[in-house]
Amino acid sequence: MQIKRNTMNEIIVKDVMNNKFPAYHNNKNGIDCWSLYKGNKSIYSHDETDPRVTLVLHRPHSSTYVTLSCDYKEVAEYITNHEYNFESFKDQDKKLGEYLTSDEGKWGI
Repeated sequence: MQIKRNTMNEIIVKDVMNNKFPAYHNNKNGIDCWSLYKGNKSIYSHDETDPRVTLVLHRPHSSTYVTLSCDYKEVAEYITNHEYNFESFKDQDKKLGEYLTSDEGKWGI
């Protein structure tokens, strides 16, 4: 299925890439969804001189850092895809949390 382009995401990506904003954070119903940073960012460091952008895809129990060197449309496509799947990620994380707190899950059975 083709996911519809989100032009608002494209505008945000262009603004971060052109140093209009140092970063942008997005959440869905109070839960972090994604963050975009100019440069190469990791948990421990942030090199703002790097020409790439770092997209942090958040889930309720984890985050994935992706450093991209592509045009703004492709970065916006990554974001839109993550937003499209965000509710299923939340459901998966909820089920995983329920399993890990169950009698079977806490013992790795």
